[in-house]
Amino acid sequence: MDLRQIRIRASALFIDGENLPPKLASEIVRSAQTYGDLRIRRVYGNMQLCSGWESVAGLKFVHTATAKNSADMLLAIDAVDLACKHQIDTFVIVSSDGDFSHLAHYLREAGHEVVGFGEAKTPVAFRTACSEFVQVGSVPRPVAVEKPAPVQKPKIPARDNDINQKAKSVIRANGTNNCMPLTAFNGQMLKRHDIKIGEHEKIHWRNYLDQYPDIFELDPRGPSACVRLKQ
Repeated sequence: MDLRQIRIRASALFIDGENLPPKLASEIVRSAQTYGDLRIRRVYGNMQLCSGWESVAGLKFVHTATAKNSADMLLAIDAVDLACKHQIDTFVIVSSDGDFSHLAHYLREAGHEVVGFGEAKTPVAFRTACSEFVQVGSVPRPVAVEKPAPVQKPKIPARDNDINQKAKSVIRANGTNNCMPLTAFNGQMLKRHDIKIGEHEKIHWRNYLDQYPDIFELDPRGPSACVRLKQ
């Protein structure tokens, strides 16, 4: 086979510069090059509406009028002109505008492959009118929500842990339905375990027991107030 007779597929890149940001230029060109020899690389738009595209290396910026849809119309005219000259096999149309579905249908009916490029917002009309559609731009990623660190319960001092164990045994042994008047509780802790709460920094049993609500329950203040074990 004579390799000189092998024809390389020709492709043309047409970018709607007023519809997509120039930061996508490198991604667009890199992907478009996979569809053949990229002989034409043009960006259409009014310079005042698509600043940045005019300085992208490797792309020809086509400045259009300020009238509405001027860029779209000139892009379509140039694409149809090339299609009629039968110089291009694949047209890469870059826009998220659904109006380009009409151009895509025309080019396909004329026997050309049409590859559409657009962002996630591109309407289905343009997507399905193309031979193939490629989504460009960053795909939004879910924001990682940091889970709050588990609350570490303060470590119970060894002295308090010993007091708590003895307090629980006193309540179980002397309380009715695990309920023991504070006055009786104080007497039993002193009698059975020789624990004088006045020597503790909390000074009073209510102050001491209140710091361990996951172990003890206390009635409101009063002469008949009781202490119970937390269920």
